[in-house]
Amino acid sequence: MEPRDRLGLIAALVAITVAVILVLGAMAGLLTRYEKRPVQLTKGPYTIVRGPDSVRISEDMVLYYRYGKTLVRNNRSGLMETVWDNGTYVYDIMNHREYKVAPEVLNASISRNLVTWREGDQILVKNYLNGSSMALPIPGARPLFRPEIEGDRIVYADRRNDPNDALPKADIYLYNLNTGSETRLTSEANASIKGQPSLRGDMVVWSECRDGCQVHAYYLSNATELQLTTGDGLKSLPKVSPRAIAWLDDRTSVGPGLPDLFYLDLKTGREVQVTKDRAVESFDLWGNKLVWTDTSRDEAPGNSGDIKIHDISTNRTSVYFASDWSQFSAAVWGDRIVWVDGSQAGGEIFMMQRAETRYLGMDLMTVMLIAIVAIVVTVGFGAYRYSLLKEEEDIASYEEKATVLKRGKGLK
Repeated sequence: MEPRDRLGLIAALVAITVAVILVLGAMAGLLTRYEKRPVQLTKGPYTIVRGPDSVRISEDMVLYYRYGKTLVRNNRSGLMETVWDNGTYVYDIMNHREYKVAPEVLNASISRNLVTWREGDQILVKNYLNGSSMALPIPGARPLFRPEIEGDRIVYADRRNDPNDALPKADIYLYNLNTGSETRLTSEANASIKGQPSLRGDMVVWSECRDGCQVHAYYLSNATELQLTTGDGLKSLPKVSPRAIAWLDDRTSVGPGLPDLFYLDLKTGREVQVTKDRAVESFDLWGNKLVWTDTSRDEAPGNSGDIKIHDISTNRTSVYFASDWSQFSAAVWGDRIVWVDGSQAGGEIFMMQRAETRYLGMDLMTVMLIAIVAIVVTVGFGAYRYSLLKEEEDIASYEEKATVLKRGKGLK
């Protein structure tokens, strides 16, 4: 076999081998595409508590409440038996592990490995990893609502300075776990009804019914309090991020308990009404992301609730997840959004995440890749063969001319 024929055969074999590898790789699922899809975190049988802030997330940890019965093994008899398993739990997303914080359903808050909640006139803090717990040493405290924790700081509304139990006039306090010190953020001059506070970074926000029910903020860095909203309507349950402050507002409501979602963009100073259908069940805020459960669409009898997201930086709203089942109690932290999904009995916690999809057959990108490789190899091999044929033609033409020339001169 001539060298040029061997080169041509090798090129053809290489082209065929590459094509076969690509096809087999695609068919065997070696080529993987990535997509976002909901994954189930918890697994029953029990019922997830539904309501505002009934699911919280901090980094990789999801705090939630449940009630119901489960099967456990009796240590004495060795038999499985059904027992009540109510309580407050933390689910570790990375390690797929569950921790029981307390046997009661609490109105709690989480930050990393610490969970805090109100129990009577005490505020308790528990490290669910090692089980250690403590009550904040604040004698005379009469806390209200759910305390909020971030890092080593806890904020709460407390009515210890209100002699009249008929009206829950309160002050906002901050407790530092590192220093063991408590700071009163509001003053006696502003004694009024105050709602549950929220803490993030340098700011503490709450709803205060002094001149109407408005959103107030306290800047920890310079000890300054400001009223951020004005006008009619009850502003409630504000939440804060470094970019915005969001709250529920019933200024456009046609009846009690039907608020819409608003936010104040701290970068531009612009107030934005996000919803107009008064169908917000619960919401959460992180950075530029504002997520909530929208109950305006009925997917099926008895089922309602889609997860929607609003990007504050672009002022755009979109549906994050929707199905024929109820979605509720959405919470956000960084790129993670979790919610309770009614597709499972009693509800389960789901999370959208980037996932690999291995599949049989080839998608468009694979087919295009194979076609490009095949075209390149075919064109290259064709060009090589054309050059060989051209060379052979030139040699034949030269030999023919040489023969004619010899005959003309009478050479033998």
